[in-house]
Amino acid sequence: MKRKRRDTTKTLPIHTYVLEQIEDMVDYGTIIEWDEIEYHSDIERIVDNHINPKFMFFMVQLRQALEERGYFITERGIPNGFRILAKDEIADHVRADLIKKTKSMRRKAIGVGQVARTGLTEEEKRRLDHEEKRAAYMAEINTALLKKKELPEPGSVKSIKQLIKGG
Repeated sequence: MKRKRRDTTKTLPIHTYVLEQIEDMVDYGTIIEWDEIEYHSDIERIVDNHINPKFMFFMVQLRQALEERGYFITERGIPNGFRILAKDEIADHVRADLIKKTKSMRRKAIGVGQVARTGLTEEEKRRLDHEEKRAAYMAEINTALLKKKELPEPGSVKSIKQLIKGG
């Protein structure tokens, strides 16, 4: 039986409100069930045997808010909710995500290079070429970063120069 959320005026974005409501449940390794999220968000997860798009959008926002606080989640192996990764799982999770995004960037660079330039204005060709180079550079830089065993502290021109020089 589905419980009804108490009547509360929500002045915050829904993901912020829900995060405040489940704050005491949020900890590394914790499983949070969909019923709890549905209750606080007042959004049904399953509608007509499909995942509700409104719920999916809300979950993207909640996931991002959790990540900003240092909590990364997975639904893998959890049939009725999600699990907040344990601290020792986070580095592997982030690395896998960075690898996936780097591969995606590489595919974009290759794909943009396959676009025929015929029928485009000079400005459109220039923009397409620019984005192809940008995607290629980003893929190359990300690949190089993923191969590095040690990195300088970020946030300075000096650290960027060290990376480029290979130091």
